[in-house]
Amino acid sequence: MTPKEFRASKHGLETQFATNNLAHVLLTELLMPQLSATGRNGGEARIVILSSVGSALCKTMDMDRCIPPAAEVYSGTVEYGISKAMNLFHCRELQQLCARDGILCCAVHPGVIKTGLTREGNEYSTML
Repeated sequence: MTPKEFRASKHGLETQFATNNLAHVLLTELLMPQLSATGRNGGEARIVILSSVGSALCKTMDMDRCIPPAAEVYSGTVEYGISKAMNLFHCRELQQLCARDGILCCAVHPGVIKTGLTREGNEYSTML
């Protein structure tokens, strides 16, 4: 979480954004047929997306400029905030699209747990 240096995935995407946001989007899309069928048949279906209070780090965002981030202006903390803000946007859009199938969509901040995720981040990442 909040790596100090830009790292690209094998697809050329910034790894934190790919992990924190694109992975959620892909998993949701793969599960959507089953979730929709469950909701349409009267079952309970919900999508829970992990966001973070770290999304507040993203005060303004020019998506054309920051997604994908340029390596020369990379900030792990800023990119973390952007990735978590994108999760909120994803959830908001999903809720509008999924309501017709009876699917509840929500984004949550899971709380703070002492793990090794902040081992390479900056001192502020431990506050997230």
